[in-house]
Amino acid sequence: MSTNSSVLLLMLLSIATVSSFSIVNITQSHRGCGAVGINITPILNSANASEITPCCIQHDACYSTCNISKSTCDNNFYTCMKKACTKAASSVCFKYAKAFYEIVKRLGLLSYEISQAVSCRKKTG
Repeated sequence: MSTNSSVLLLMLLSIATVSSFSIVNITQSHRGCGAVGINITPILNSANASEITPCCIQHDACYSTCNISKSTCDNNFYTCMKKACTKAASSVCFKYAKAFYEIVKRLGLLSYEISQAVSCRKKTG
């Protein structure tokens, strides 16, 4: 299985798993890459793509910033990953970066909405 196929499969599984949880059970986490509750950072480490982990943490934190747009978070995420991959000079890293960006852009709405609901609720009371 190709790297892009593996990444896509892992992320789709993560999103499907997250979608099956009730909102009450979801807790915000800024610990690494992967949908809420699923940490794929060890996979990135073994694939020599660990440079993007700080970008994942930043992306999670962005989603949890009340009233920030999803597109701003997603675009900043992609910019961060491209910079990290350029610095690391890793073609594998770029493949993961592109795949992750496409996944959050197309399938990250549920995570974004949940994070917004939690963070904006904390802000108002």
